[in-house]
Amino acid sequence: MNAPITRLAGLIAGAAVLAVLLAGCHRQPDRLDMTRAVRQIGTSLQKTYHLPVTDLRCPTKVDARKGATFPCTLAIAGHPLTVTITQRTGQGDLRVTPTSAVLVMAEVRPDMVKTLAAQLHRTKLRADCGGQKVRVVAPRGSFECVLADGIARHKVTVRVTDATGTLTYTLH
Repeated sequence: MNAPITRLAGLIAGAAVLAVLLAGCHRQPDRLDMTRAVRQIGTSLQKTYHLPVTDLRCPTKVDARKGATFPCTLAIAGHPLTVTITQRTGQGDLRVTPTSAVLVMAEVRPDMVKTLAAQLHRTKLRADCGGQKVRVVAPRGSFECVLADGIARHKVTVRVTDATGTLTYTLH
């Protein structure tokens, strides 16, 4: 078994931490306007990941308090994802932090090929990670792929190091 090779997270379809500014979006001084917050969180996630966001659910009543957090759940490209919302101020300035990495496989496969080509001494590799276009994987989670060049096939374990999408590739 070869040592894992680590690649940084240019592989997610956007930043893992998003800022959503909802200035003046609270109904009363002590509550966030959650209808507006949910709409803004969804819009920001779609712009960051360039993927459809559906089924976004957050608590209906949230006190406006700097540093307070609350979870929201959603589906991104049909895959469940939980995000943690942190209030940066008491006026609706929110930080959205996904708890899992959102990986676009069309970006992961060429990165894997580029990263492992020199180690395998091959130039025309093709990566097959199954038919999924997007994967949502928790930190320390993994999945399998196969690298092939027409002569040999190599099993690769792709491990997700963190929610930003840092990956390691291990040849077997």
